[in-house]
Amino acid sequence: MAMAMIEFEGDRVPFDEELVKTDVELKECLRPHIQRVDNLLIERTRDTDGTLLIKVRTSPGTKGGIVAVLDAAPHDPQQAVQLAQYLTHLQVIGQLDLATLLTVQAAISQALQRADEEELFARRFIQQLDVAAAIPGAWIG
Repeated sequence: MAMAMIEFEGDRVPFDEELVKTDVELKECLRPHIQRVDNLLIERTRDTDGTLLIKVRTSPGTKGGIVAVLDAAPHDPQQAVQLAQYLTHLQVIGQLDLATLLTVQAAISQALQRADEEELFARRFIQQLDVAAAIPGAWIG
């Protein structure tokens, strides 16, 4: 039975080479011992004596999955800011009057509601960032 040496965070542990033939099998063997095995970086080499050496390290990750939260955020400028710029422009060129304000009244209400939602999103994001656990690891890819 050939043995492989798995190196993780400075420790070397022997494993039956048959159990760690593929990255999928290796990750299944490590799953009880290492969090987030799906994000591991795995490098396989052979020692001068032919022993399989598998270096395992954590990949640089995000703090608590915050990237997913950011991806869910709206990517366009705030509707309230766009509307304010539009109304300021109308005022500068002398075309802002009561009739114009009445036509954009629904858009103003919608922009204010969306601004409130974005503020709530930002507050929740900051709260999640405060409580998110850092991803452990000795190396940064």
